[in-house]
Amino acid sequence: KLSQKIMEDLKLELDEKKIGVFDKQWIVTQTEGINFWMKNQIAENTGIAANLQFAKMNDIVQLIYHWVCPNTAHLMDKDRMTWALFAELDEQHFKDSYPNIAGYYVNSQMRRVSLAVEMADLFDQYQIYRHQEIENWNKDEVPHDADLTWQQHLWKKMKARLGDGYADRLEVSKQLLTELKKDNNKAIIQKKLPCLRFFGLAIVTPYFLEIFRVLSEIIDIHFYLLNP
Repeated sequence: KLSQKIMEDLKLELDEKKIGVFDKQWIVTQTEGINFWMKNQIAENTGIAANLQFAKMNDIVQLIYHWVCPNTAHLMDKDRMTWALFAELDEQHFKDSYPNIAGYYVNSQMRRVSLAVEMADLFDQYQIYRHQEIENWNKDEVPHDADLTWQQHLWKKMKARLGDGYADRLEVSKQLLTELKKDNNKAIIQKKLPCLRFFGLAIVTPYFLEIFRVLSEIIDIHFYLLNP
């Protein structure tokens, strides 16, 4: 019922603004199921559901980064992190420095792949949910938890292996926030993304919240959230 209520609010807004079927509307959601449901709901109300562009929060950040920072480093993705980590785990220096970790995979390529995949996913999550930890690692600060020392080592070596052509999420965020202060970039965003709507999100982490806060000073942003 709550989802239906905020859906009614969204349809009312779309009706009031007299948005045409050829005007692209960006909506940030969490699942494909929500996307399908929203298309049906809007189609029932207007007779058509066209040019609805569904995306996740990270998709929007990458899109804007591409628009305003076209010739800069690419965002590190999990696939590239995985293979960089896979290679680093085979380095003798790592095996000698962290024998307890290396002991898990040293005689098994499958285990080394599995650990690389797991660490790539973990590092991706750290950048969103524990971005302060990543910022400290980038500054070479000693982890507060000794168990994180080997993870910091892998993170630094992975980044070095990927090179300057790839940036982590914190680096992307800092550059993006700087570029969004420039008038020419504001004009680009206003033309390509005049309005952004968030529908039914369960959580917006501080990493994303700061980016969207700055973005809200440039374009209209609407949140349609469940608030029990």
